[in-house]
Amino acid sequence: MSFPKVLLNTRVLSFMNPDFHSPNYRLFYVDWLRVIAFTLLIFYHTGLVFVDWGYHIQNNQFSESMKLPMLFLNQWRLPLLFFVSGLGVRFALGKRSSGTFIRERFIRLFVPLVVGVLFIVPPQVYYESLYRRQFEGSYITFYPMYILGGKLTWNHLWFLPYLLVYSLGALPFFLFVRSRMTGVKRILDWLFNSPAKLILLLIPLVVIEVTLRNAFPDTRNLINDGYNFCFLFLCLSAGLLNRFGCKVA
Repeated sequence: MSFPKVLLNTRVLSFMNPDFHSPNYRLFYVDWLRVIAFTLLIFYHTGLVFVDWGYHIQNNQFSESMKLPMLFLNQWRLPLLFFVSGLGVRFALGKRSSGTFIRERFIRLFVPLVVGVLFIVPPQVYYESLYRRQFEGSYITFYPMYILGGKLTWNHLWFLPYLLVYSLGALPFFLFVRSRMTGVKRILDWLFNSPAKLILLLIPLVVIEVTLRNAFPDTRNLINDGYNFCFLFLCLSAGLLNRFGCKVA
């Protein structure tokens, strides 16, 4: 079956759809969105080596021609990633109890985070330290310093703790949405029946942009990252509430 035909034949399910929990259904459009999002992330981070944006490791020559397409990607790569994650939260919650959902999120997010911090990130920090002349020596010598010397970091795995905090901290909101899906669908139908009403969806985004963007630098450390935290939660919520779940493709 060709890719377009798969998309056309894929039923988009929701909490209100009785087939939502059927193991025989798979949302191929969500799979493809996830594949596209992570593929773009790979190309984007590779490109960071060749532009003068202060990446961990950089080429000795930079390419000005790469900046424009990377700036274009930078506008929506993270919103897309967290939108897809919101879809994942929606489907993971399903009819599960709170305890089951928390346990699943812990296994899928916290365990990979710990493994990544201990085994995936250290080589990245090691080679960055060599590149910046902050360390000289072997990786075997560096690793104990990374673990015990205050160098622990989640680096590019930062989205895992964000998703974990969103999943646990906003669980009451998720449960409320699940229990009020008929009302939520009615509100979304009202919003989407007129293009002019879609402007209302921009209000939360405008408020976050105006009040938080200049107040918080881009740290992604979860603590002093108010703009990213609120903006990305808005993207995740959009995935959770996406109206496509109320239609059949």
